[in-house]
Amino acid sequence: MSMLLNKTKPTGLLNGIWLNLKTSTLTPIQSDKIFDMYKTTYSKIGIKFTDKIPMLQYYTDCWIYDVNNEPKAAILYWTNEFGNKLGLSMADKEYRPSLIEKRHELLNNPSLHYYSEMSHRVQELAFEHNIHQVKNYQDIKKVIPDAIEVPGDRPGFYTRKIEGIPQPEVTKTLWGYPIIPMYKTNTGGKSKRSKKSKRSKKIKRSKRFRF
Repeated sequence: MSMLLNKTKPTGLLNGIWLNLKTSTLTPIQSDKIFDMYKTTYSKIGIKFTDKIPMLQYYTDCWIYDVNNEPKAAILYWTNEFGNKLGLSMADKEYRPSLIEKRHELLNNPSLHYYSEMSHRVQELAFEHNIHQVKNYQDIKKVIPDAIEVPGDRPGFYTRKIEGIPQPEVTKTLWGYPIIPMYKTNTGGKSKRSKKSKRSKKIKRSKRFRF
């Protein structure tokens, strides 16, 4: 998913702190504010969730920018065998630069294994800020099995279909440091998948809401 962001950093805002939480631990006030920011941010792109409960059940983890016990920005994600996939990102208008800075910080740290699919304005910002991009199509296919390579001179671009939004087939790119599955050959000559990271757990999810 994508959203329009402004990279100009405002002045005079109250300082906050980024908190890494399970979405199940959010208070009703926190979850209501996050859902309000989500509706505002994604209204022009396509709203997939009409209620906060399925959204916060689907995304099991989050980063929130807390200012005086109120979220001003939020990043929702889940953990799977490839690492931590960033999903929805939203913020009050004046705190969007803080959101961009945090997303880029997470994606550019190879030891944390955060990754994200991008398009539109957030993709442009990733190029502008030299965020690590996964360009090899075979690696992309391991992480995003339904990705279809876009031919041309722009490595790393692919399309995939997303249900429930006005433009179902979207051109995307993959950023960050996902755990790329590696394959090795055992003594019997058969291909065997390498051992998954202990910190990662595969989560089965409905294709209907996957993006």
